[in-house]
Amino acid sequence: YYFNGGLAGLKGYTYYDTTLYGPNMMLLSTVIRKPLFTEKSIVIGPINFQNLSMGIIGQYGGGYHYKMDEIISGKPKNWVSNVNLGESVGLELRLSGYSFYSYPTTLTYEYHIPLTDPWDNKGKQYLKILFDFN
Repeated sequence: YYFNGGLAGLKGYTYYDTTLYGPNMMLLSTVIRKPLFTEKSIVIGPINFQNLSMGIIGQYGGGYHYKMDEIISGKPKNWVSNVNLGESVGLELRLSGYSFYSYPTTLTYEYHIPLTDPWDNKGKQYLKILFDFN
């Protein structure tokens, strides 16, 4: 079974969220980014930051079951069952530049809120440090 939450899946949910599991997994994700500034030179310690962008992230996905015998027999009404899908929306701040020895570095902060979980209204936060990122 796959768990379709956390950093690898729907980021508004925890990794072991039981509402998104299944033997098969589907994830649709889209990001719209807008640069706030580009080609600046802001030096903080050994890091030279050059670009800052802000993004909006939308995700839809989860786990599902399918029946191979129904697919083979040609009954599309019963192909997919036990569908456990969710939706997540998030904001992203991405700061990129170079660290010591001109090594590409990106810092990303993300905040995600699950839309289909009425019990979780706090959301999840992610901080990523990427090296050699294009």
